[in-house]
Amino acid sequence: MIRIIAIIYLVICTASLANAEDGTETTVISRLMMRNAATGHYGQVAQNRGSWIFPDVLYVDFGKNNYRELMVGGGRVLYHNQHFGITHEGYFVQTSGSASKDARYFLPWTKAHYKLNSKIGGDVVYFFYAPLNQAGKFHQVIERAKLEYDFGRFKLGGGYAGSGPNGKPWQHKPLATLTLKCGALGNLEFWLQRLPGNHAQGQMRLTKVFK
Repeated sequence: MIRIIAIIYLVICTASLANAEDGTETTVISRLMMRNAATGHYGQVAQNRGSWIFPDVLYVDFGKNNYRELMVGGGRVLYHNQHFGITHEGYFVQTSGSASKDARYFLPWTKAHYKLNSKIGGDVVYFFYAPLNQAGKFHQVIERAKLEYDFGRFKLGGGYAGSGPNGKPWQHKPLATLTLKCGALGNLEFWLQRLPGNHAQGQMRLTKVFK
């Protein structure tokens, strides 16, 4: 199944690039989650054509070889002005690895961003896993609800994250962030996050937009 999805994605990308109009933007995002060792890897490539987003492909694991997720999807910027915007996407999720049980999901993903003034702003990202087979389990995630202050060359922020597997207690994951504006290299963001059990986790996130 993974190979089939990968082939479909390559076909879609080839066709999309061949027909791309001026103004297309490609966003590349990579993330590394760390405690004493790597606890997760994340990679994403998405293309924006005006208000439409397609294709959008993600890979994520959680520091082990027994569970991985590959997501393919797309969506649209539903509203955007100087102070507020909202984007919605949908993904097909295929899992792999010995612990995955070949679970499949549909994942609706929503991001709202806001800007109170020229210095203060942030965003909220929420999604949930809707099972497509018996191996899947419903799971919802607040990936971040963040507020930042822009100092010019860097931003400082803080906020909240959390997740809740169906039938299990909600897990709270508050966070603090530092974002460095690296010009042509993109934005480099560092997270310090408290996990359940009073464990600390660091994250490094690099975002680059190609126009």
